[in-house]
Amino acid sequence: MEHIKNPFVALFFPLVFGILFGILTAVKISFLLPLIFIFVVLMLILEKPFFRYKRHFYGFFAYFAVFLLGIYAVQFHRKQLPEINTEKQLFYEGVIVQQPKEKTNSLQTIIKLEAYKGDTSNWQAINTKSIVYFAKDSLSALLKYGDRILFKSYLNEITNAGNPAEFNYKAFMANKAIFTTAFVKTGNFTVLEHNQGSAFLNFAINLQHSLMNIYRKFGIEGQRFAVLSALTLGYRDEVDKETRQMFANTGAMHILAVSGLHVGIIYMILANLLAFMNKKRGLLILKSVIIIGSLWLFAAIAGLSSSVTRAALMFSMFVIGRLLMKNSTIYNIVLASAFILLLINPFDILSVGFQLSYAAVLSIVFFQPYIYDLLVFRRWLPDKIWALLTVSIAAQIGTMPIGLYYFHQFPNYFFITNIVVIPLASIILYVAVLLFIISFVPIISQGVALLLKVLLKLLIGGVAAIDSLPFATTKDIFISPLQVFLIYAIILTFALFWIYNRKLLLYSFLISMLLFLSVDIFINYKNIRTNELLIFNTRKYLTINVLTSDNNQVLANDEVLISKNIINYSLKPYWIQKRMADNQPKELNIDSLIKKDTIVENLFFRKNFVQIGNVKMLILKHNNFDDFVADKKLKIDYLVLTKNVYVKLSELMQFIDFQKVIIASNNKIWRIKK
Repeated sequence: MEHIKNPFVALFFPLVFGILFGILTAVKISFLLPLIFIFVVLMLILEKPFFRYKRHFYGFFAYFAVFLLGIYAVQFHRKQLPEINTEKQLFYEGVIVQQPKEKTNSLQTIIKLEAYKGDTSNWQAINTKSIVYFAKDSLSALLKYGDRILFKSYLNEITNAGNPAEFNYKAFMANKAIFTTAFVKTGNFTVLEHNQGSAFLNFAINLQHSLMNIYRKFGIEGQRFAVLSALTLGYRDEVDKETRQMFANTGAMHILAVSGLHVGIIYMILANLLAFMNKKRGLLILKSVIIIGSLWLFAAIAGLSSSVTRAALMFSMFVIGRLLMKNSTIYNIVLASAFILLLINPFDILSVGFQLSYAAVLSIVFFQPYIYDLLVFRRWLPDKIWALLTVSIAAQIGTMPIGLYYFHQFPNYFFITNIVVIPLASIILYVAVLLFIISFVPIISQGVALLLKVLLKLLIGGVAAIDSLPFATTKDIFISPLQVFLIYAIILTFALFWIYNRKLLLYSFLISMLLFLSVDIFINYKNIRTNELLIFNTRKYLTINVLTSDNNQVLANDEVLISKNIINYSLKPYWIQKRMADNQPKELNIDSLIKKDTIVENLFFRKNFVQIGNVKMLILKHNNFDDFVADKKLKIDYLVLTKNVYVKLSELMQFIDFQKVIIASNNKIWRIKK
């Protein structure tokens, strides 16, 4: 496209629209690829005689071809759940493609399944990935990346709890082309071959473990080891939940996920060390090769996670762009890397990490120079602190709407966190690399390890101190997808008005504000009219939630009421969506309430009968069905079956008139099917 100096700036958005169209509509067009080819050929044939003076026609053909390419990418990469018998234990053969991770009672890994068979049937080929858990024992502890294994187990489809607003784990894994899970008991597997994975990745995994052993050798343990391994090597398995939450609350979670920050630091180290190679073209090419190779080696050591792969590709494109495309803008380079990643896996567009990464980078590129120019410091140290702060502010501007939508919270002291965290993280990375290099030198390496421990103590202590400040985090925020786009429109139109001072931009800003407030008022109006009864899927337990505009009642047994994890994971997301998370729920033990006649506010209990407002419900559970007696046919709205109660609905209908049967999640699967 000779008419466009920065082609990816123009072509990225048609590709995104095509991908989103393909995902949302699940359209299947068999002739897409030939159609794209025809469009490209027409563009090449007609460019000089027709498009030469009418570039907007040329642009239309180009954009439409890329739009179709986005749809085709979705069709090509969309995987379906394989047709495998989940009722029987089968033999499966496959290769471990993820280094096994130790869990409380098992080892978890991902296996690329290649074939399966029954006890008497022949082998059948398949091509899918599955999350597999192995019973923890001496044999499973020896499993490694690249092992080809034969195992016998049930293969189960990944399912969701089905609760409203809860994290959609099934869709999340489906975007990674993983649809099933299995548990392998002790003695039910055999290792057939070793080293069947990527030799490069296997080398990187071994190197990662060798480097972690260096940390252990110098007595870096516990929380410090967990944070250091995550920060430098991308190994997050030992970071506990409290540490993760503390870093998330302060806006420093990106430190624990090897990403653009870490790859950027590695790039800066190498660029400065190899600065002497800038003088000659041949040396500059060699420098670029060394930097790109080192970045991808670091990415491999960090496990080739999505975040580090994105960052490595982005900086690789930047190095290549600086070398080959001197007139190309940073926007073109950044969007070129995004374009390539989306062609490799179009479902990355739904990844929170992908969205945050590119929102942060583009926001820094656009906003940071303007924010930096607002204040001028003559001294070096204040100027560097201000520059660091402006990068943090710019990144936060770009990621804030996405963060609010997915995580429902905002770190109020993010600017303080980044002033503390980014310099310390950079120094820790430098010192860790130094420790690796001189680990065999006794006295000096001990001193470097001691310095590393002190820096880690400062980092963790600083984050903990910020997290303990009053109003450190604003939580339980809900905005709709439409409001996310409107916030970006508000930010962008205001920024452009500030820069160019055009009335049209001011009007656009005001209209965006008005639309955002209108949507917000509409959401609040809907929530005021809330009057709902929900039975949540909390696996082993029956959990009923009564929601009104001014009341939030949770009816469950003590195991649920005591376990805040269950409530926060299963119930609270919906409360946030309804903007009722601030309304402290009233917790009622349902097991004790249904044993006797009880009236609690708008709730009436008589043995197994519950009336909530105008809704009548009968709860039948194990070993109390025989105690239920009715003088006449009872009319109810809902019949709730719990705890594997044995009933025949045909007999039950003789003395109970019900509108709907609800089979609670605390029934066994075999009972639900029966």
